[in-house]
Amino acid sequence: MTTKDIIALAVVTFTAMLGIVLGSRPGRRGVDEIHRQFAVSWTCHVCGKWRPDAFVSVRSFAIKDAPPGWVRNVRHCNDRPECVNGAEKMAKTQK
Repeated sequence: MTTKDIIALAVVTFTAMLGIVLGSRPGRRGVDEIHRQFAVSWTCHVCGKWRPDAFVSVRSFAIKDAPPGWVRNVRHCNDRPECVNGAEKMAKTQK
């Protein structure tokens, strides 16, 4: 990788971080929009789907036969009853 390539990569990264995308217009997905989507998305541990941060909750529970204070975090969709129930079942089976 040459110095010119490194500088070009730094400029693109900096531009994306600021959300300034040249040539973006309504109806066209720009680099900033894609970056924002993946920066605040999580995988549900129950259904396996990528969901926006606002629709994901975390349930923590103690791990069986582990040192005191160790917990397992289960991310689940907070707007889907099957995921909420699945997280509860995971918690009950581990205790």
